[in-house]
Amino acid sequence: MSDRFEHPQALRPDEFRRIGEQALDIAARHLEAVVERPIRPMPDASTRQTIMEQALPIQGHAPEDILSFLEHEIMPHARGNGHPGFMGWVISPPAHMAVLTELPGVAMDSPCGGSGQGATYVELTAIRWIKEMLGFDHPGSHGIFVSGGSMANLTALAGARHAAANKHGWNMRRDGMRNAPDFTVYTSRETHACVTKSMELMGMGHDAIRLIDTNDAYRMDINALTKTLEKDIEVGRVPFCIVASAGTVNTGAIDDLDAVADLCSQHDIWFHVDGAYGAFGALDPDKADAFAGMARADSIALDPHKWLSVPFDCGCVLVRDGQNLRDTFSLIPAYIRGTDSESSEIGSPHEYSFQLSRAFRALKVWSTLMHVGVDGFRDTVHRHNTMAASLAEDV
Repeated sequence: MSDRFEHPQALRPDEFRRIGEQALDIAARHLEAVVERPIRPMPDASTRQTIMEQALPIQGHAPEDILSFLEHEIMPHARGNGHPGFMGWVISPPAHMAVLTELPGVAMDSPCGGSGQGATYVELTAIRWIKEMLGFDHPGSHGIFVSGGSMANLTALAGARHAAANKHGWNMRRDGMRNAPDFTVYTSRETHACVTKSMELMGMGHDAIRLIDTNDAYRMDINALTKTLEKDIEVGRVPFCIVASAGTVNTGAIDDLDAVADLCSQHDIWFHVDGAYGAFGALDPDKADAFAGMARADSIALDPHKWLSVPFDCGCVLVRDGQNLRDTFSLIPAYIRGTDSESSEIGSPHEYSFQLSRAFRALKVWSTLMHVGVDGFRDTVHRHNTMAASLAEDV
């Protein structure tokens, strides 16, 4: 019988531990010294050439050499979001506990599309925690981790269209968009570009998007939204979703979520909230009123890799009607039939999104929430908002 540690992909346990200690030291040095590095450390031409012109390795390299190259040629040119003076965008520094759990998580190498494994239950737990944090723990609700806000919004919009198609007697999965009802989505001119890209990807195009003007506070104009919506209904269009923002990228504006929820309820339209970075702002008791109505949404897109400091990449979509999302995406091919997922009431994660192969993103959310706790994040969000208000006053 061959020694499994002799395979080229493997390291013997003692060597794994030795190299692992070196990798841990490199990570620790990086996190400790990031404050001493430039906030925008652009690699010069020589460094770019060194990285990009590496020859294809015919023979394997020593682990020590690989780690040395990483530490000295690549890590010094990381984006400066770990620096305490970084205020350039909504990119957070990594939560340290999540960094530490990534190695054992990757060692598990869990294929998180299927059920019946520890990783699946960790994801269900982390999703439940996020729903509870945002007051979205409705009966029958569900959620799934995805790559980021763009994929979260796309997933929610696909679910919204599926729900609207069912209401109008249209089989979206069988017949697609050919000769389909004139489905239309409504959103602010300040909305994230991924909403437009999602509509393009779903074969609906720009003509199916109504970009609503904003008021002086950069919030979606509810009167303009109402007039546009009612006019479209009169001419036979089928509004299938209104996308409101809980923190726009350009200005941080939060739409009047309660007013949008009222309008959606009146016309039986799916209410989606893009809260990619802003949704967790609802944790701040002083700002909670600004998010009134978010819990009434049919779906919420949010990014733990922003305000929760979960390392990239980690987005999340929450839906009020988990069964609708499952109906939108579930397809169980022959090669995975007969597993325990078919008899499960919830089913497998792959039934709720486009992806079958999925990384164990839930682990870094779970470990971060376990370490920081809701009170810790509530304090963090409140402190950030206080700092932002102080900066605005100074400006």
